[in-house]
Amino acid sequence: ALRIIVLKDSTPNDVRKDLFDRLNTSSLRANPSEVRSGRESDNELMRLVKELKDDSIFKNATNLSDSLLNRKEDVELISRFFAYSNNLDSYKGQVANFIDSYFVSEVKNWTDDKKELFEKEFSRTMKFVDTYFERGFQKDDRNQTPRVRFEALSVGANLALRENPDLFMSTEKANTLLMSKNFSKWTTTDAANNRNKVQARINGVKNFLLT
Repeated sequence: ALRIIVLKDSTPNDVRKDLFDRLNTSSLRANPSEVRSGRESDNELMRLVKELKDDSIFKNATNLSDSLLNRKEDVELISRFFAYSNNLDSYKGQVANFIDSYFVSEVKNWTDDKKELFEKEFSRTMKFVDTYFERGFQKDDRNQTPRVRFEALSVGANLALRENPDLFMSTEKANTLLMSKNFSKWTTTDAANNRNKVQARINGVKNFLLT
């Protein structure tokens, strides 16, 4: 037996969001990205994130498994990219709440120019990583991308490129970064979402790239 709820076109968005949240309290609870993706389906930034997840360079550089894609890990990674890139100083911990708040606030002043800027920065960052990091965001011993590694490289590179759009780097320098003790320390999963750790890995990569 399947329980089905049909919503009319006239159903208000706040009712849809409330229903979505309440339905996702089953034994297999939706993760924050799945909830956000459904709850913020009319959010312009979320719509952009869902467009960008199909970017070929991003897909190749992250190499996410089908199971992770089904749980919207690609949406989660891109959401973190924008939230940390644009609101890092406000991060206090609790990633899900931080990203939720960011999506609500960012879209209040959404414009076509902002969308174009976000698309440009995302594309520029993906191309930069694809050019200089042989395995993209993936670890050498894993054919997938840990969140901490993606955050460090993508947001760090984006912030560096904001300061120097013509930033050049060699693959040798990229390998030096990845093999360094600092990078290993920045991207360990112990207390990975601690405020100091998040800022350390992002600013650490940014500063390395700019030196």
